Amino acid sequence: MAEDNGHPWTDQHPGLAEIAIDGLYCGKPARFLQWRAIIAEIVGAPLDYVSRRHPFEGPSDVPTPPLTLEFCEPRITDQAWGQDLPTGVRSGRWDATPEEPLLIVLLARVPGATFHARHARAIAQRLDEIDELVHVVGKGWVTGLHEQARRCFAEQAITGKDIAMSGGYEPGGWWSPRRAD
Repeated sequence: MAEDNGHPWTDQHPGLAEIAIDGLYCGKPARFLQWRAIIAEIVGAPLDYVSRRHPFEGPSDVPTPPLTLEFCEPRITDQAWGQDLPTGVRSGRWDATPEEPLLIVLLARVPGATFHARHARAIAQRLDEIDELVHVVGKGWVTGLHEQARRCFAEQAITGKDIAMSGGYEPGGWWSPRRAD
């Protein structure tokens, strides 16, 4: 039986095995988190990412949905830094684009958050600005994912379509959980 931090994965408490973010990434959560950690280092955001379980209320048409789902969430490592963050940011809800637009990507809960199109142009521009640094700091390990992110947010700025996330859980299948902060 697969385990998550020493806890067995079961039908009622599955583990996060894959994530899918429309047009941006599909694969193991660790790879996406590695890219975000490099971005956080570049912009000076004191973050790391942790696995957390939250109660899940599945769709009514599913006879036995999981009771909890695993999420990858940002953890602020310097509490003085995060004092002024608005509520809802882990779900992707930002009233205005922050001065550092990459915070939208860095503070999102995976899966479960939405990247709203109104912020895409600023995110794409900022990803372009730090492009060289990502390749150097990441030592080439996240180059492909970074290039895909640049294309994805640039395209999102044109299409105006919000980007949703879903998670592939073992056992149990794919879910698109939404959590309130």
